[in-house]
Amino acid sequence: MKVLPYNQGRDLIKNGDIVTVLRPKKFSLFASTISFFTGSPIYHTGIAVWLTNETTSEKRLFLVEAMDSRRRIISLSEYSKQDLHVLAMPNYVNFQLFADDLLAKINVAPYSYLKAIWSGIKQYCWLPTINEEGEFCSEMVAKMWKKGGFPITDTCINPAEMERIFVNVMHVEYRCWLTS
Repeated sequence: MKVLPYNQGRDLIKNGDIVTVLRPKKFSLFASTISFFTGSPIYHTGIAVWLTNETTSEKRLFLVEAMDSRRRIISLSEYSKQDLHVLAMPNYVNFQLFADDLLAKINVAPYSYLKAIWSGIKQYCWLPTINEEGEFCSEMVAKMWKKGGFPITDTCINPAEMERIFVNVMHVEYRCWLTS
């Protein structure tokens, strides 16, 4: 696996890859709380998307994420000061099958804090998935990959558990790790 500085490794990322974000070096209550409940430095995740500016033809790398009450799209460089793990989308997962849904719900799909907390607790004891409107980061990622053909049943998983299952059980490969 390649471990590279952000500015050297970002061009290796492809559409549909999963980016997991590790707890920042500077204290963050949000990241620290998630890390406390999951026992992992991984606290956030999203899906990488390259978009082209129609006027300049410049390609830019973005992250679609569920955060702060909605699904949003931001420049991946917003996380360039944090360590990132990039999981390569397997060849059998079809980005085109979920790309429209992924982007169409920007600023529309609500965020579910309750489901996010629930996903951290349910990894320690059997709890059913709750039905509440909204989504949280790793749930959105798992749902999108599932829509693209990834064989996963439970999409209500926290970011750290998602990475562990995808890599250790489902044999998804890391494309690279990016360091700040």
